[in-house]
This record gives sequence, C-alpha cells and structure tokens, in this order.
Amino acid sequence: LLSRAIEDQTDNDQPEKPDNVDGQTTHTDPASPALSKRGNYFSDCSEIHTAQTLYHKVSSGVHKILPVGLSSPISVYCDQTTDGGGWTVIQRRFDGSVDFNRPWGAFRYGFGSANGEYWLGLENMYRLTNQHRYTLYVQLEDWNHVVKYAKYSSFSVGSSSNYSLSVSGYSGTAGDGFSGSRSRSKPYLTGQPFSARDVDRDASSGSCANSAYTGGWWYKSCTWSALNGPYLRRSDYTGHSGCGIAWYAFGGSYRCYLKKSKMMVRPANFRP
Repeated sequence: LLSRAIEDQTDNDQPEKPDNVDGQTTHTDPASPALSKRGNYFSDCSEIHTAQTLYHKVSSGVHKILPVGLSSPISVYCDQTTDGGGWTVIQRRFDGSVDFNRPWGAFRYGFGSANGEYWLGLENMYRLTNQHRYTLYVQLEDWNHVVKYAKYSSFSVGSSSNYSLSVSGYSGTAGDGFSGSRSRSKPYLTGQPFSARDVDRDASSGSCANSAYTGGWWYKSCTWSALNGPYLRRSDYTGHSGCGIAWYAFGGSYRCYLKKSKMMVRPANFRP
C-alpha cells in the first residue's frame, strides 16, 4: 500500500497553468473531492522519504503532498539526498527563468512550477510549517561554483495576518543571513511580516521591496538577505543595479548576487 501511495503522489504533470492573478501559478491543484482525502497523500516530503526507504526507492523529484489545513494537494519538489533527505523545497532558483518581482498576491499563493524555479506560497508555507516543529536548510551557490549552506533548527511562517517569520538556531557554512554578522539574542529578521512591492510592512521609512531590493521578503530596515531579488548574472551587476539573490553572510564578491538558492524544510525530529 505504501508503494502504491508513493506512485499515486508522484507528479509527472506539465507545469500548472497560471491563474488570473498577475500571471502567477498557483500551487493548489484542482483535485476532485475523492482525491483530496488526506489518506491518499503524505503531509510532507519526510513522510515520502520514510515510505520510499521501506521499498529501497529513495529518490528526489516532484510529488503532491497535503499539509494539515489544506483541502487540496500541492505540488512540491522533494530533496531526498541533501543532509539525509526528507526536505520539502519551498523556494528554488537556479537559472532566472521565473520572475520573482511580483505583487503580494503572487507571494501569498505561490508561482512557478515544482519541477523548475518556484515559490511555494506563504499560505502553503504556513500550513506546512505549523504541522510540527520544522528545520530550515538554505543551500546557496555563487558564480564561482562555491556551495555553502545555512541550517536553522527552528523555522515557521505565521498565519495570513502577516505571514511573519520565526527562525532560530543557526549552524552551517554560509553565515547567518537572518541575523547578519552581529551577535544577537534573536535573528534580526525573526518576527518580521512579509512585504512585497505593493504591500509594505517593513520597519524602514521607505519600502525595502522597492529600493535596493526587489521581490517579496521578510524585510526589516532592510535586511541581511533577500533570496527573491532579481536574477543577476556576473555581467548584469553594476553599482546601480541593486542587489540580486542576496545573502551577505555568504562572503566574497558575489554575496549580493548569487547564482542559486534553495530553501527547504523538514520536521526537526526527522531521522534519515
């Protein structure tokens, strides 16, 4: 039965068709009521990893999951190799094929395709990360092919009132992009609501999403990271272009315009 369940959840469909909100792609699939029963879907990629392990078929790929609180399954990419696997990818960028400078509604409901670049959507992240205590893994790569990571022992997204960020417990090689280089009692950006180009909820007198940064993020005044900025190649960056995919603690000359980013979560009690 578990083997059958895994096959049922593998998503080999073409990318979802965009809805009518600024051309974004919603990640809530229009499944029939019969297929939306929670018994037919796992709640995240860690459960899929556990089921795959039983049948010795562990592999990364696109699956449909149904977090508690959602009525229809959502398509996600499951990373089953990094740091033991079990990761549900909530953000991924690697070639600039998807525009991340979008309005609030797009960031709320999600855009892109799970088999490419995508943003899972704040509402889906809220439902996903409030099922259990979750760990966050951020994987970054610069234009010199240097790969680093930042891992947080606790991560969640708040409810639809502002989708505030809760993150703590840094370890890794990329530096703490949520706190910056300073020693803090809590990460600089934790507790911040999410802002986008048309919804300004940061603590700055201006709009961080419309200044040196573009793309929605948990800005304060303004930020030490912004992984949803414009996709800037080495030849695109100038002193007037603003920041791209930014993680200042990464270090080096590319920290303001990285090549790749991936954010993914799994339950803190997961054991490979």
